[in-house]
Amino acid sequence: MLLSRPGAALLMILVTLGLLGTGLVLARWAGVELRPVPRLGDRPFALALPEGRPIRLAVLGTSLTAGEPWPGDVAGRLSRCIGHPVAVLVVAKNGAGSEWGLTQVARVAAERPDLLLVEFAINDADVTGGMSLARSAEAHVALIRALRAASPATTIALMTMSPAQGLRGLSRPRLRAHYQQYRTLAKDMGLGLIDLYPRWLALPPSARGLSRDGLHPEPGTAAHLITPVIVEAVAQALTGTGCSERQRRS
Repeated sequence: MLLSRPGAALLMILVTLGLLGTGLVLARWAGVELRPVPRLGDRPFALALPEGRPIRLAVLGTSLTAGEPWPGDVAGRLSRCIGHPVAVLVVAKNGAGSEWGLTQVARVAAERPDLLLVEFAINDADVTGGMSLARSAEAHVALIRALRAASPATTIALMTMSPAQGLRGLSRPRLRAHYQQYRTLAKDMGLGLIDLYPRWLALPPSARGLSRDGLHPEPGTAAHLITPVIVEAVAQALTGTGCSERQRRS
């Protein structure tokens, strides 16, 4: 059966759209970013070096933090850099989102951290169990306000984290938008921001060091990508110079 010209044109459009859709799915599966890498959105913050006690660093987040070595590595490397002890508290849970974070405010505040790092975007972005951008924003605003009320002396910084690929990438089609929302929230609420996501995207997918699940960074990746960036940001906040600058001067 021959198609009329309009029918043939419509069929070609549908085929083209199908091919484009398939290409986008395959690109997301492979971790290929079809848009330009976003510019770094780091927002510096200030910290006072405490006297007579360790710096108290807390991390509130997801499985990207829970059970991972990088928080302890940050504490050790930062302590060596600035010559001051650092104590670290991890409050994180596999599958946790920002609404779970709200239930942990009292636990975090009880430790009176000098600095709190927050990362929930990776799970808020999961369409199988996360939430919309608007709901995530509302939950984060409520979380930050509750933390500030419970521990007003604590400096808070958001963190964008790793990309996702494979099935984990397909279930997070708006991860980039959730990370962009972190930049907006940090600016609007006067928070610090440690923007790791663009640093990851600057690497080819094969060099991003994600585990087989396409989501969690391998320990070696965290050691050379997460840890030094956080240490530099915190050292800069505490002393006015990063560790690399201090090493050049020594």
